[in-house]
Amino acid sequence: IGSHTLHHPILQNETDATAREEIVGSVRQLAALLETPVLCFAVPNGVAGLDFGDREKAFLREAGIKWAFTTASGFCRPGVDRLGVPRCSLSGLPHEIRVWVAGKVALAPVWDRLRRRTEIRQRRPIRKLGLFGADGRTG
Repeated sequence: IGSHTLHHPILQNETDATAREEIVGSVRQLAALLETPVLCFAVPNGVAGLDFGDREKAFLREAGIKWAFTTASGFCRPGVDRLGVPRCSLSGLPHEIRVWVAGKVALAPVWDRLRRRTEIRQRRPIRKLGLFGADGRTG
């Protein structure tokens, strides 16, 4: 079980004092409730450089957090920043069966590439409509 702030703000939009209290306060409260140290944290919204940065990582270290999870899609490899861990989502919808979830696990190493290809294919019709210039930009 990990912490996730007190009020779910975009941490980089907050003052130093507020961001610190959101992180440190939430870890302290959860640790007291569980009667055990809290070592994990899920960063609200979780986009590095946009939602959190070095300041927030310093507050995470101060709170005793060892692992902080972002919303970046990817895999935990040797040398990963432990306060900026990417995720590979394996959660299923209620109607998904175990075989489907097992398939996601099996495809995990290539899932990001497949997802990117799908996103690119979905954007192609928009380019064909002339909404984008030759360089892919609008206008």
